[in-house]
Amino acid sequence: MVSITRYFDPRTAEELRIRHGIVRKSAILRSLDYKRQYHDWKKAAGHLEVMQAFQKSFEGSFFTETACQWRTEQQMSRLTYELTGSAHTSATLFLLDLLKERCTGLGLTVAKAESWKVLDPEQGVEVHQRYLFQPKSSWLKRFLMSRFIKGDLLVIEAIYIEQIRTRLEIRLYPHPTKPVFGSVLALMSALVKPQA
Repeated sequence: MVSITRYFDPRTAEELRIRHGIVRKSAILRSLDYKRQYHDWKKAAGHLEVMQAFQKSFEGSFFTETACQWRTEQQMSRLTYELTGSAHTSATLFLLDLLKERCTGLGLTVAKAESWKVLDPEQGVEVHQRYLFQPKSSWLKRFLMSRFIKGDLLVIEAIYIEQIRTRLEIRLYPHPTKPVFGSVLALMSALVKPQA
C-alpha cells in the first residue's frame, strides 16, 4: 500500500512530475567546447549583462507584467523566467550554470544534476536540465542519513525547445521550521548581489 505522505513530500513530488513522457534521463554533462564558451562568456563580462537583465525583470515583476513571474504557495516558492526570441538557449544554460555557482557560494551543495528530454508532438523535443541543491553537510552524514535529513530543497531548471522557446524555473521547498531561505524572494536577494 502506498503511503499518503509521499504526495506531500517535495522530493517525491519532483520525481513524480517528470516520469510521464520522458524520452531519456541522464546526468548533466558539459562538453569541453561548452566549458570554453562559458569561460569566455564570463571573461567578457557577458554574465553581468544576463544577470542584470534577470534582476531587472525580477524587480519589475513587483509592479508590471514582465518575463519573470513568481508566486509563493504553502510548501513551495516558484519563479519562472521566460526568455523571448529564438536565440536564448545558450544564454539560459549559461545563466543556469552561473546560478549553480552562486548557490554553492551561498552554502548549498548540488545533490543531483539531471537532464532529460520530453517529446512535444507539435514543436519537437523539449529539453530539461536541472540542479537540485541542499544545505551543505558532510558526505558521510548525507550518505547514511539522507532519508531522514529534513532541510531546504532548491531546484533550478532550464527548459527549452531549441530555437523556439526557453525558460528558467527556480523552485524552493523551504524547511518548515528552520529554512535557510524562507521564500524565493529571500533567495533572489542573495543570488543577485554582485559577486567579487
